Amino acid sequence: FPSHDRLIMVRLGGQVVLVVPNRVGALNHTHLTMEALVNRGIQVEAIILNRGVSVETNEGVLEENHRYCSSVWPSLWVVDWGSWGGHRE
Repeated sequence: FPSHDRLIMVRLGGQVVLVVPNRVGALNHTHLTMEALVNRGIQVEAIILNRGVSVETNEGVLEENHRYCSSVWPSLWVVDWGSWGGHRE
């Protein structure tokens, strides 16, 4: 993040909802982004695994992404948001 963006987020309370496309590669994307946010002192409130932007059709991969994120970040609200408008917490 550019330094001015970080300052704006910190001044506004620094709480973020991280939205990640739920597909293969989502876990790496999530880890890298979480690390960058935490290192900048920005608090993450929730992770949304968004199926709406995903072309992934392997239900097992999508469900494993949700289970993994829930276990690695148990204090966060992790939501598997479907392209049909439904979700699973």
